[in-house]
Amino acid sequence: MPTTVAANLARVRERVAEACHRCGRDPHGVTLVGVTKYVGPDAARALLAAGCTDLAESRPQRLWEMAAALP
Repeated sequence: MPTTVAANLARVRERVAEACHRCGRDPHGVTLVGVTKYVGPDAARALLAAGCTDLAESRPQRLWEMAAALP
């Protein structure tokens, strides 16, 4: 799974960079947020390992669970 997550994240970052280039915006000014809804801590860890350090969760209870499971 980590390889797939890293590859998907890289593709999303490429698409963001391309979109920024088209509109004259600096891609470093865009924050990519990984949403952990419906995934467990292993998937969130894979996102972190791939370099996505901004994570979001829509339910407070799940946020607390993720926060306890992740560094």
